[in-house]
Amino acid sequence: MPPDRSRPFLRAAAGLAPALLLGAISCAFAVPLWSPTGSPAEPDAKGRQPWLLREQTIRFNQQALEALRDLTRPVEPALEITLMDGTSRTLAIRSRTAGPLDSTVVTATLPDVPDSELTLVIKGQAVAGTLHIGRRLFKIQYAGDHRHRLAEVDADTLPPD
Repeated sequence: MPPDRSRPFLRAAAGLAPALLLGAISCAFAVPLWSPTGSPAEPDAKGRQPWLLREQTIRFNQQALEALRDLTRPVEPALEITLMDGTSRTLAIRSRTAGPLDSTVVTATLPDVPDSELTLVIKGQAVAGTLHIGRRLFKIQYAGDHRHRLAEVDADTLPPD
């Protein structure tokens, strides 16, 4: 009977399996850029702005925000955002540049969504921005105390700035 030469290969493969598995697990988990702090809500009909479709309070991940703000630090390869319908989307950072008054301007896309673009302006703890997903438009505004408001708006009825 010929010698079994598969044993060394099997031992090597078994030794690599945990490392490969851990690598796959760590790549599968994206770092959230923000987290919702409540349920999405339709605005109150009384005094309602007609262009506002729904809104939600969010809280930015401070470590991810600091990495985006500091132009000398690398950005997490898999940042993700969670929309009001509960879907999460991975971001592809296109650029980070120094803006006026010690701010940082970040642009990104959602690689799996055509016609998508995220633009954020970060200054200290405050973030403002817009997210376009096809014809959908979201605005991000600072609400104080490390909280922000994510609002989906009707671009057709939104008054000019």
